[in-house]
Amino acid sequence: FQACAKVFNSADQSVSWVAPSGFLVDQYKQKDRSTVIATTMGKKRVRYSRQDATNKLDTAKQRSSISPNIVHSLDAAHMCHTVLAAKDAGIESLVAVHDSFGCHAGDMAALYRITREEFVKMYQQDILGELHQQFASQLPEEFVAKLPSPPKKGDLNIKRVKDSEFFFS
Repeated sequence: FQACAKVFNSADQSVSWVAPSGFLVDQYKQKDRSTVIATTMGKKRVRYSRQDATNKLDTAKQRSSISPNIVHSLDAAHMCHTVLAAKDAGIESLVAVHDSFGCHAGDMAALYRITREEFVKMYQQDILGELHQQFASQLPEEFVAKLPSPPKKGDLNIKRVKDSEFFFS
């Protein structure tokens, strides 16, 4: 992902993607300019610091933040799918924080199953391939060839998640 951000940096543009939930993520990290004003109030010296946007891309922040932002968008997409599936299953009371879910004790077995099923559904898709296509569609033609190819899939059987005793909290 950092290599992809580097290509976007060389094209001087932000990185965007649509998460599996349909949520549009636009990562535009810009450089800030710091202004410090020092003055006195009575006998006390006071410093005021202010950050102003420069509308210039912060290439280091673009590279360092893309991986966690993609992971967060995928976790949030899983959460959205889980909440909607839980509602469809009749679970009316649900709490979720990041990647943790909670419900009434009587709904635990259903939520246990739903979190796993929704995860498998989402990750059976070629998410990395889809991200690569989204990235390529945003870049000028001369930069597309510089995008790294998505890594090859390993032999993980994502369906085994359904049998996992410890999956989400």
